[in-house]
Amino acid sequence: MNNQLIIEAPEGLPFLDYSREFDAPVSALFRAYTDREVFELWFGPEGMPLAVHRFDPQTGGGFRYVVRGPDQEWGFHGVYHEILTDEMIIQTYQFEQDPAGGVSLEFQRFEELPDGRSRISVHSISPSVASRDALDGMREGIKNDFDALEKVLAREIPVEA
Repeated sequence: MNNQLIIEAPEGLPFLDYSREFDAPVSALFRAYTDREVFELWFGPEGMPLAVHRFDPQTGGGFRYVVRGPDQEWGFHGVYHEILTDEMIIQTYQFEQDPAGGVSLEFQRFEELPDGRSRISVHSISPSVASRDALDGMREGIKNDFDALEKVLAREIPVEA
């Protein structure tokens, strides 16, 4: 896999920025975030069940899902504030086991690149550096999710369901 995950967590600031390019059109990348069946194929650690309790990707909708490990589970929930097809998702995002608590605001930008490629860039604003660091601690998880997403996108997911 040639596409590298880039993560930046500026010292002393509650921001987390990450991006990754994919060998797929932006419409397929966007669909991977907004189509429940496709989302369930790539999100979460391999071998750990993902339970999706709510998945309503529309402006004003929300989500909640739980990843279950052998001895622990991790929950995530939020509200979709705005969804612009193939361009952007603005959402709140809360990692339920964050010891610092708090809700982050995420801007997920989808960009069409030459030769049928695309990029997602995420800017996350947390209420504190400690809360940002809880998300930053998931670097390996983000990388693994994107590696799985790249494999799913390589299967040439049709744009329309």
